[in-house]
Amino acid sequence: MSFTSASFIFCFLPAAALVFNAAVYLKREFLAKAALIAASLYFYYKISGSLQAVIIFCAIASANYLFCAALTRIQNEVARDFVFALALFQNIGLLVFLKYAGFFSNLFSNLFSSLFSNQEK
Repeated sequence: MSFTSASFIFCFLPAAALVFNAAVYLKREFLAKAALIAASLYFYYKISGSLQAVIIFCAIASANYLFCAALTRIQNEVARDFVFALALFQNIGLLVFLKYAGFFSNLFSNLFSSLFSNQEK
């Protein structure tokens, strides 16, 4: 399942949004957060499969809670923008790594193996 697949757009995303909004409507903040975490873990599992242990570790050890706590406490707008950019970079970096690490690994492996096999002939 990728971000652009029909199953994500028409099934997963609406279901996750419905559960989250229902919890917000019922004023169940903890349930809303738990639903987002569960949906994220499920989605990351579907796109990466073998890296599930890394995903769980990152979800537990992630700095997102600290970033959010810092954003609510910082009064200086420049500092808030910096913390927000840092949090965004951390999250997007994790997504890019999980999505494309295997692709680039295979690409470089094929590239270098073909370069070395041509030199041996």
